[in-house]
Amino acid sequence: MDSNTARIRTLFLLATIVLSGCAQIPSSSNPGTLTKIEGRILDGTYTSPGDLFRVDVPEMRNPFIKKPSVIRDETRPDGGAEVNFSVPDLGEAWRFGARPLTAGSPNETTLLAEVSDQELARWLNTPGRPNVLLEDKVQFAYGLGLARIYHQESASLLFVRRGNTDAVRESALIGVITVISKEKNRVLYAVGQFDMPNRGGHYTLDSENGRKKLAAEHLRRMRELTASLRLQ
Repeated sequence: MDSNTARIRTLFLLATIVLSGCAQIPSSSNPGTLTKIEGRILDGTYTSPGDLFRVDVPEMRNPFIKKPSVIRDETRPDGGAEVNFSVPDLGEAWRFGARPLTAGSPNETTLLAEVSDQELARWLNTPGRPNVLLEDKVQFAYGLGLARIYHQESASLLFVRRGNTDAVRESALIGVITVISKEKNRVLYAVGQFDMPNRGGHYTLDSENGRKKLAAEHLRRMRELTASLRLQ
């Protein structure tokens, strides 16, 4: 690494620390300084405990930190499993998982929407009121999935301090993709959040146009990362 690159990286990280103050990721992600998984990672692909699903380890969007600094997985109480990848100090976190298909609406799109809202509530660790900003279909090999981008108040992973005010959580975009595999009677899901583009740059969440532009970009990113998500 040459001196100019090192200097730029140092300035970027210092700016991020000043901006964020401190950071958190959803409590169920169990953040820590060490990677701890019960599944396995081989050649850049993660496989869950019990071989329920697999997914490529996501590349982080930060220009200097491309690999997740925290990787945690867990078995769900309902027999499913999920994995969390994150860079907590930079406000980026992703979750991928599989859960049993339980009784719900007979309409598949409505059922996927219900599951999406449930996974959003788990991500936020609160039932809350889902605010859907963008919704679209996503084609998987085993079915048609549903993608939702939510705009939630006080949901940023990073605490932000503006001026002399106390550090608070600002509004954030959270993406959720769900798809049903009737053959295996399971639902696959992905949840993702990346706070940094929301502050600074040409578009922010402070305007309707900015929210729409960032939501479309987040949806594109969600599609990319879920392309490798599949049941075993």
